[in-house]
Amino acid sequence: MKGKQVRKILKRVLQSLITIVLLTVILFLLMQLIPGNPIINFLGSNATDEEIAYYTHLYGYDLPVWQQYVNWIKSMFDGTMGFSVSLQRNVSEIIFSRIGVTLTLVTWAFIVSVILGVAFGIIAALNRGKAVDTVISILSNAGIAMPVFWIGIILILIFAIRLGICPSYGYTPISKGLGPWFRGIVLPVTVLSFPSISIFARQTRSSMLDVINQDYVMTAKSKGVKKRDIIFKHQLRNALVPLLTIIVNRFAQMMGATVLTENIFTLPGMGSLMINSINSRDLQLFVDCILVIAVFVTVANLIVDILYGFIDPRTKE
Repeated sequence: MKGKQVRKILKRVLQSLITIVLLTVILFLLMQLIPGNPIINFLGSNATDEEIAYYTHLYGYDLPVWQQYVNWIKSMFDGTMGFSVSLQRNVSEIIFSRIGVTLTLVTWAFIVSVILGVAFGIIAALNRGKAVDTVISILSNAGIAMPVFWIGIILILIFAIRLGICPSYGYTPISKGLGPWFRGIVLPVTVLSFPSISIFARQTRSSMLDVINQDYVMTAKSKGVKKRDIIFKHQLRNALVPLLTIIVNRFAQMMGATVLTENIFTLPGMGSLMINSINSRDLQLFVDCILVIAVFVTVANLIVDILYGFIDPRTKE
């Protein structure tokens, strides 16, 4: 790896760290502006002024704003991530007990979306104007247009209520068996991946058509290069450059869409945790959940910036 490329990667890493620091500042300020008092919500409407004052002091809500921010940042380094008033536990314990479900859901939905979306896009581009291209285009447009909650409701009605193949709610860990785990995760993964499959298919088709008649492709054909090698080594590799940005953006959107998907299927993940924290006015827990998701998205963008240099040599300059 050349020194210039190493410097570029280090620059991207520094930019990502600065982004995360700015996120902590913005999220903390937003936390101060959100209405509601977690102490009052925790104690109930019958709490006395003395009780409210005692617990406000106990959890540090009476400290100056800058000191609350410093204490919050310190809690990131000591591994607690603050304290959840509503659940009476360290935030890190709560998040790490939930994040596995969300990452499982998002990871499998992302993998399915990329594989199927890119595959359908390639098929549509190679059969431009034919019936298969028309069918894929229609389904892609439908997938983008249909709301996630509507897809979820339809799948529950068909596969859970009518056919009884999959459960309509809950999550079964893979440790309890591959079959029960798969039946429990297949519907949420389908709901979360369906819009992304449609977007990836459309973008792959468009990118493939942009490069399909380029000079280097025609040259490869004239030299007798195998069709498979032309598709994957010449057309798809160059088509992936604009597609990568969209793929990463969709990953970020998937992390956000889990809020809705997890609540549709009552999954014990980060999405449902965020909704519960809002309902209980547990601002510390809510902000930490957003921060964790934001860090994942920032790291994903960093990885893509690095991959650009390997996929498109021109970005190394």
